[in-house]
Amino acid sequence: MKRLIALMLCLILAASTLAACQVEGGKEHSSAPVETEAPTEPDPYEDLVRYETSIGLSLYMTEGFTEGNVEGVQACYEGENSNVRFQEETFASLASIGYGDVTELRDYAALIQMAYSLEGEVLSDEYDNVYIYYEVDIQGTSISYYGFFDKGSEAFWMTTFMCMTAQKSQFEEDFKLWASSIQVP
Repeated sequence: MKRLIALMLCLILAASTLAACQVEGGKEHSSAPVETEAPTEPDPYEDLVRYETSIGLSLYMTEGFTEGNVEGVQACYEGENSNVRFQEETFASLASIGYGDVTELRDYAALIQMAYSLEGEVLSDEYDNVYIYYEVDIQGTSISYYGFFDKGSEAFWMTTFMCMTAQKSQFEEDFKLWASSIQVP
């Protein structure tokens, strides 16, 4: 009988200990992981418009750009104070002129910089964009160019944003954000 009472006391003690572990200070506790929602980052493109070109390339920019037609580029958009142009360089065309070993964005950017004798260096920004910045004086007006590079399935792409250098400080951060949204075919 003593063993039966001792066994029952052990069971009662075990049950009360388990209950105490599950409810402590009036709060329930569970050994199962509690799912919490990860804090959501604000969408950096929320106030922008998605532009989709006929060549399968897309990006987000402010409203007000219209599609243009410029010889020598695959697509372009014109805004009130800035423009953007998209140029494609296929891997096959690079190989045909002896540059088939160029496979990385930074190497392609350096090749473009060398080919066009652009001063400065290949840069990257907080969005991991690879780009070059240069200025050109056209009939007494200084124009700032930001050439961003992307690699598609069959080509490198150079997206060039441009504005008057006097307005560069208004556009530089926008250009970087817009470039971070580029999707190439």
